Amino acid sequence: MAIKTDVVVPFENVTDDSIVVAEIMFKTGSHIEKGDILCRIETSKSVVDVESPESGYVELMCSENDEIKPGGVLAVITEAVPRSITPKQPETAAENTAKTAGLTTLYSNSASRMMTEHGLLSDVFNGRAFVKESDVSAYLGKKTPEKIKSYSGYDDSRVDAIPPVNTTLKRIPRWKAAEVAALSSSQNLLITNLAAKVTLPPSFAHTGKAPFGSLLSSLTPLILKLTCETLQIFPEFNSFFHNGNIYTYDLINIGYTIDLGSGLRVVSLGNLHGTSPDEINKLIFSATKKYLKNALKPEEITGSTFTVTDLSSEGVESFTPLINRYQSASLGISSVDERSLSFILNIVFDHRVHEGRSAARFVSRLRKEIQKCLETQSPIVQA
Repeated sequence: MAIKTDVVVPFENVTDDSIVVAEIMFKTGSHIEKGDILCRIETSKSVVDVESPESGYVELMCSENDEIKPGGVLAVITEAVPRSITPKQPETAAENTAKTAGLTTLYSNSASRMMTEHGLLSDVFNGRAFVKESDVSAYLGKKTPEKIKSYSGYDDSRVDAIPPVNTTLKRIPRWKAAEVAALSSSQNLLITNLAAKVTLPPSFAHTGKAPFGSLLSSLTPLILKLTCETLQIFPEFNSFFHNGNIYTYDLINIGYTIDLGSGLRVVSLGNLHGTSPDEINKLIFSATKKYLKNALKPEEITGSTFTVTDLSSEGVESFTPLINRYQSASLGISSVDERSLSFILNIVFDHRVHEGRSAARFVSRLRKEIQKCLETQSPIVQA
């Protein structure tokens, strides 16, 4: 008799009642070496790699997205190629029975639970080598549930349209979904503000004008340009949370807020990578003239993927900018402290998409890049 070794959901590091099979690396019938990662499972707190305890051939006992209790069997490793490989699409029940004659039908844990819930007897799948939850759902005439939504705690009864183009759906891990649910409770906040101090070089002292002293300052467009370049390194901040999922924009479109008495507008400046500060100043100046004439077109104030709010001329030390719809982060520029010759950058981010560490790295890199550029240029304030 061929020796079989069960690969089970580990009890260590798993405190949940069940885990989700996130990704399976080997197919039934594949050869696997001892120590190879067979699959990845998700708990509410982490993603765990499950290694094969022996070398041999894989016989899967689960499918991706299955929920399995700790100790449940994920797969069996055998000395010989398993005979119970799941047929792709049997032509008829009779042919399927002939192909699998003499074999015991195998059921995934979620399939077994569903059959018990609906009072199905095992003979309804006679002749099948392996039965998954989707097979039971098909037999019942039900659509297989989208598990990821059940984890998010999001009210799916309210479904908004999302931007239809230039976005890529990223599956939200189970641990992140559990974090989202916890953050949505009354004692937690979904939005967090981190601050970083940018120190100006000594050459900016005694210039007679603040670095942000006019619309045509050299500092604001520099920050906008470097923000765009930082987003290329941290593309996860060019994204948004919607209906339990994360969508990442394929393109970067920097939004810049203007509020000169006729209401707040976020003008779209586009991708500023490779654009000079002078060219960015012209974009801001052109948008401001249109704003004052109430001539901004809809396409000029929509489609931004990350917003920068500049309150440097308002005498504020620090503030919390709002996150625009279909975005997950926003940058705020505060006023220069004349005594310390520095100013604050505030990064506000959606905890459903980001963590504090990644936000800190984002704003820290941006701060360093700004300071590096300022140390190599003159303190030109006005064009």
